[in-house]
Amino acid sequence: MDRRSFLVGVGATATVAGVERALLVHRLALRAETFDFGLRCNDLGTRVGTFTDWAELAPRERRVVEAARGDGYETETPPEWLRRFVDTTEYVRIDGRFYELDSTLPTYVVEPEVVDPDSVDGPVASRERYAQVRETEYGVTCALTCETAAGDYRTTRAVWLRPDVRAFLDEFDYVEQHGDVVRLSVRVEDAGPPYRVTAEPVPAAVVRDGATLDLGDVPVERRDDLRRAATTPGVAGIDGLSPAVVDALRDHTYLRIDGRFYTTYLSDVRDVALEAWGRVSRDETAPLEPARLELGVRNAGDDPIDVAGGPPMPFGVVSAHPPGAYDRNRSVWSPAYRETGAITTVGRRPIAVLGIGMKATVPPGERLTTRYEFGPSRPGTWVVDESVGATVDGESFGAVPLRFVLTVD
Repeated sequence: MDRRSFLVGVGATATVAGVERALLVHRLALRAETFDFGLRCNDLGTRVGTFTDWAELAPRERRVVEAARGDGYETETPPEWLRRFVDTTEYVRIDGRFYELDSTLPTYVVEPEVVDPDSVDGPVASRERYAQVRETEYGVTCALTCETAAGDYRTTRAVWLRPDVRAFLDEFDYVEQHGDVVRLSVRVEDAGPPYRVTAEPVPAAVVRDGATLDLGDVPVERRDDLRRAATTPGVAGIDGLSPAVVDALRDHTYLRIDGRFYTTYLSDVRDVALEAWGRVSRDETAPLEPARLELGVRNAGDDPIDVAGGPPMPFGVVSAHPPGAYDRNRSVWSPAYRETGAITTVGRRPIAVLGIGMKATVPPGERLTTRYEFGPSRPGTWVVDESVGATVDGESFGAVPLRFVLTVD
């Protein structure tokens, strides 16, 4: 399915008590974009999924490796730094030879299970809260990003978790993702002390073959897309990926960009006839008089599409940011936030999502939308990046990326 975009907007002249408001009134235009692929990158830091040179190790890490190469390194009470070192260091290179680290350290096992929303009996993390803790430094990915590219879920294991991640798992029993309610059951496998770390020699081919895709090995014309995906919270929309690049992303465990490593989750949604749809119903925006618009999705195909997202459907709480400036997100108000009963608001600000995700079927030719109000005080461009889960005829296609570009003149 080719990328589709359209531009909408209407206009009028307004006065108050005969005084021209031209200097105060701006007008909003909207462009909706749909993409062929969705790519989510999870940042693992600088020393994950590849080898670490001996020269890069701290003195205490070297002592561990030296002992591990011999009879093994043992400890009765493994400190935090040791657990992190073992969890984030897969191989060590010493004088051209490679060693694989292994250990009997206590291991966190996180098991995700999709459950019926009616059976939920504990606190649920909203997808915004889930994304906030998931998409930071290493330690989150291995434990909390349990989705596969197809939107399925998998058990993951880790010998180290950051303190804030442990706090997240203590606070929430469930997460909402792609319209599913997922229970995260956490247990610790612990055989008891003494705990051992070992380092066994492995062939160089085991380390190098198929593990990491370097950005320099990607065609030049696609590198900016991958860089953008690496810095995008959530799912980045991309068009025009060649079969070779698609295969490379799927065949490698990690993507390396500027010395940092990422796990990647690619969704191919070219065969999903779901497109971004939006319109402006009032284009004037002035102090205390925001513009009004409608954002959502449209089924442009011949088969019903099951959409997962919200509440409210399809996108939940929506935020806009200047292009590339994700740290300057601002919420886009919708009266539906109050109507859902699942979102806590103060004035016109959503401050907490209490409800869980939803699913809806969009028939052919139909739309699923929510009305919003947007009133920036100065001209500029804002971007709304969203994604929804899509299932067609029982087949899950993962996350469908959608974008709305809001221009105020």
